[in-house]
Amino acid sequence: MFKEPVRSVVVYSTMPVGQVVAEFDVKRIHQLPIHDLWGLTKEYAGISEDRFFDYFKGKELGYAIEIGTIERYKEPLSLKADFGVSPPQSFVYVEG
Repeated sequence: MFKEPVRSVVVYSTMPVGQVVAEFDVKRIHQLPIHDLWGLTKEYAGISEDRFFDYFKGKELGYAIEIGTIERYKEPLSLKADFGVSPPQSFVYVEG
């Protein structure tokens, strides 16, 4: 799923915040057939069954990140000043 090893994910909130608001540890990455993945994640996925299967339409396997410890920052951080990167289109690797 990732091209590089990922231990944690920082969460960047776009508008109106425009800053990093939290981070979480990657507990595990699941790679499963789509129907099995839905069975594992449906209680936690935050989307409907229809949207889930529409998203994975035409795919045999899917991935899901199991979230470990979550830290919500008391004060949001600047992506540029604190992490040295500009806001990406979807994601960016940062050293931590």
